[in-house]
Amino acid sequence: MNVSELKNFVINWVQKKHMAEQRVGYLYGYYAEDPHYKGSIRVIVEAIYEPEQTGTYNSFEILEKEGSAKADIIANALSL
Repeated sequence: MNVSELKNFVINWVQKKHMAEQRVGYLYGYYAEDPHYKGSIRVIVEAIYEPEQTGTYNSFEILEKEGSAKADIIANALSL
């Protein structure tokens, strides 16, 4: 649903020396029936939270733990 946020996340990742730095983002959303395929489920992403972090070619480290907890509280309040 929030295509621009996901595009921004991917663009920022790709521009980091051609994906040489790993990044993480928490996706918030829900599951819904996919009307295009009988019996299938799709994921609807409403928001993405990218915590403060550092990345290398092989890994990442989340620097900020408190922001993730706040993002979870907000997401739960929004039923995501």
